[in-house]
Amino acid sequence: MAPPRVPAPARETPPALPFELAALQGQVDPALLAAAARRAAALEVGGDEVLRCHGMVPADLLAEALAAHLGLEIDPLDDDLPPRSS
Repeated sequence: MAPPRVPAPARETPPALPFELAALQGQVDPALLAAAARRAAALEVGGDEVLRCHGMVPADLLAEALAAHLGLEIDPLDDDLPPRSS
């Protein structure tokens, strides 16, 4: 008679990243994103602010990642043209 099956211990699933950090997945080290999420929760601020204030991710990369995640375009504001209207 075979011994009873013992279920494998459940692996703890890491919590989902806040939206502003999820936008950076694939561009920033996952461990850094997780640490930023924990720090942001402790400070009650956005995870993107943690990364930006510590100089870990430039503000323009944050803006581009969020825009891409939302399916939006960014106007770089580096010309004298008015923004395009849709």
